[in-house]
Amino acid sequence: MGLKALLASERAICRQLLALAAQEHAALVAGDTLALQRIVARQEATTARWAALERQRFALLEPWAALLELPAEQVTLEAVLPHLPDAEARAVAGLQGTLRDELAALQRAKAANRTVLERALESVTTLLDLVRGVHATPARYARSGVVASTVPLAVLDRRV
Repeated sequence: MGLKALLASERAICRQLLALAAQEHAALVAGDTLALQRIVARQEATTARWAALERQRFALLEPWAALLELPAEQVTLEAVLPHLPDAEARAVAGLQGTLRDELAALQRAKAANRTVLERALESVTTLLDLVRGVHATPARYARSGVVASTVPLAVLDRRV
């Protein structure tokens, strides 16, 4: 597999991860844990395929690494482009730019999902603190004999 084909494969995987991030967002908002489990499993498998492509890329860059006297992991596409035929260099540069844009979109999608998870965690933590407060606060009775609560019971009522 050449550099152009490898980048095209990485781009396809990035698009798959972007679609999975959108599905993950929908499942998070819906609270669909079964869908989340399936999505995470697909994300892990897709990420493993990307890691395999990265290993192939390092192997593919090995000849340029020797030429540039760098480890393959440190060889950038910008450093390789001048050593490619013009047509291939343009194609690789185009794929690199598109892949960079799609990676940025993937990072934004993952950040949005992280925000949903953080807000959900905050809500659960607040609710747990409320419940702990209700159970930790001894009952106080008003003169009428009714329990005086420091936490409005409507907070715990899902119908409100």
